[in-house]
Amino acid sequence: MKVSGWATVGWIVGGAAWIATSLVGLPAADRTSGFYAAETAWLVVHLLILLGLVGLVRSDAVGDLGWGARGFLVAIGGRMIFLVAEVASIVVGHDDLFVFPPAVVLTAVGMIVGGLAVVRAGRWKGALRFAPLAMGVFPFLAIFPILAATGERPPDMILACWGGTMLAVGLAMASLTKVEPSVPRI
Repeated sequence: MKVSGWATVGWIVGGAAWIATSLVGLPAADRTSGFYAAETAWLVVHLLILLGLVGLVRSDAVGDLGWGARGFLVAIGGRMIFLVAEVASIVVGHDDLFVFPPAVVLTAVGMIVGGLAVVRAGRWKGALRFAPLAMGVFPFLAIFPILAATGERPPDMILACWGGTMLAVGLAMASLTKVEPSVPRI
């Protein structure tokens, strides 16, 4: 199995940082130093997950199932929207922006399609082979129902759990036998 070390690190560090930033940074009040620190942390987190996704697309996790790679490309589009949204949040001083839900939807749909391809290709073994799929399904099971019912962002702990699925993708990649270090080519 061909996996880049930088992609694995992106997923693991990004997933762990997502959990920490959800629990520590989200409660920060708008336009405070804590808010700006959290938004800066989110920029780094989204970049790490984006790097991980690029590595996942470039790996052979989906085999010859081109639709799986295209699914991950949709997720990459979602991550890029997240990056733009975080920059916009810093500029306006709050994170109540309309672009966050579409970013979540694109990421989730892309991870479902790509995750199904990972499972179908059968190149990843064990329960962790479902990690990309779990990352995609999670928002539909836990984030969107709360948003629909309350009109508010889900509790920080729920959002932190989504980061746990990202960490699981990194752990799945790390568990593969052959890791090829490389410099990311985007």
